[in-house]
Amino acid sequence: MTGLPDGTPLVSALVYEGVVRDVVLEFKQAGRFRLAATLGPALGAALAEVGRLASPAPTGGAGPIAVLAVPPSRAGRRRRGYDPVDLVARAAGAVVARPGLAILRSSGSQKSRSRSERLRTREGTIRCPAFWAGRRVVIVDDVATTGATLVEAVRAAREAGADVVAACCLAATPLASAKNP
Repeated sequence: MTGLPDGTPLVSALVYEGVVRDVVLEFKQAGRFRLAATLGPALGAALAEVGRLASPAPTGGAGPIAVLAVPPSRAGRRRRGYDPVDLVARAAGAVVARPGLAILRSSGSQKSRSRSERLRTREGTIRCPAFWAGRRVVIVDDVATTGATLVEAVRAAREAGADVVAACCLAATPLASAKNP
């Protein structure tokens, strides 16, 4: 377990390098959506870890933790024809909660941006319904590189009043995996 730049615990199933990187890219970029079945168990293990690590609900019991998945950009959904985070979460046995997070506007390609630029350009790009106020949630994404997308999703959920217990991802880059909270 590591942490996001804002201190939120981050549980990652895999390190995004080598074979893992190759499989995830095939899944996301080459239309091999059936790889969700292969990747699902890893995400399922990470989600189970979140459940074990989550502190008890304020009411005293463990309480359910809803899974809020980071949605794809409109362009990504059009290009792929599917939502990779939703597919792999379902393959993990998770029920992705609805109403869910929504992308308000694109932040453009993040690939050539620094960590601070990624954090800055992501600000205000995700919305969370007020429905989640007072409820325990985990924010789920496919790959964490700098954590900017997860930080923005966590911000949106907390702004809506949700109790974010952790963020969880299928894979994190070695830099994100090694980062301490």
